[in-house]
Amino acid sequence: MNVVVAGDQTLENCHGFVRDRTRAIRVDFTQQNACSRESVIAHERIARFHIVSLHVLCGNKDFDEHQDMEQLHKTLKTLIEVYEDLRAEGLECPNEAEFTAYYIVSQLHDSDAKRMADQLPLQIFLTPIVQQALKLHRLSQTSNEIVNKQLPPNLFGAQIQTTQFFRAVASAETPLAAGMPGRVRVSAHQTSGTQGYE
Repeated sequence: MNVVVAGDQTLENCHGFVRDRTRAIRVDFTQQNACSRESVIAHERIARFHIVSLHVLCGNKDFDEHQDMEQLHKTLKTLIEVYEDLRAEGLECPNEAEFTAYYIVSQLHDSDAKRMADQLPLQIFLTPIVQQALKLHRLSQTSNEIVNKQLPPNLFGAQIQTTQFFRAVASAETPLAAGMPGRVRVSAHQTSGTQGYE
């Protein structure tokens, strides 16, 4: 990957090639049921590739963000499973908290991410990066849905929720936001658009 991406080609030009190769590598690991440090290193690298691609190529007319998000999600989901298996064998992975946080942030509209986080060992769950990811997840899940149709939507409350979310994204405590700002922005706008506070 380093040779192709660092070569004469721009990320835009080699992205499809690298994405297809990394998907094939990931599928090979899955078919072989590989649960090893090598599998973790490969999946972490693949996830970083997708995160960088989402950041750099976001807004490019030829870039399919949905396809990359799907591949990122599958990669992160596999990583979470491999981390669990290795932990059961007594092995620790130094980047587990970071990639767990990426998984949580990539699933802002999915309550399964919170359920997964509840199953984490305390040493991972209590890390600042996972706690910040959970804060973003919680803020994105906060609803301003209309409960009584006779009452107007709580626009003031919705503005406060949106402001809190974006402050948390921009916070120095959120280093992972630098990894997926395009997706976080899109998810935040989707959240605000579907809950009656634009």
